[in-house]
Amino acid sequence: MLWGRREEPPPPRPRPAMAVTVTLKTLQQQTFKIRMEPHETVRALKEKIEAEKGSEAFPVAGQKLIYAGKILSDDVPIRDYRIDEKNFVVVMVTKVKTPRGGSERAWGA
Repeated sequence: MLWGRREEPPPPRPRPAMAVTVTLKTLQQQTFKIRMEPHETVRALKEKIEAEKGSEAFPVAGQKLIYAGKILSDDVPIRDYRIDEKNFVVVMVTKVKTPRGGSERAWGA
């Protein structure tokens, strides 16, 4: 206190967001972990999965990530899903649909 006035304490500094470890589990029961920054999106997580596990087996376009019964949306930051490190995200991979080309035989041909 100076001269009868109360000094206000400085505002608290925003804490930097801590990195999150996301535990993933495939349908083949293979478990692995990936570190993410909370502001990174689900799309970034899919890209990290592809980089770590390979584009043949885990193409970004074919991945569906499921947490607590919800399919995660690509453009949503990881922090919005409040993923608990003790629980896991299921990685489901579907075949990527390719556009039909002239190499396939037509029906009845």
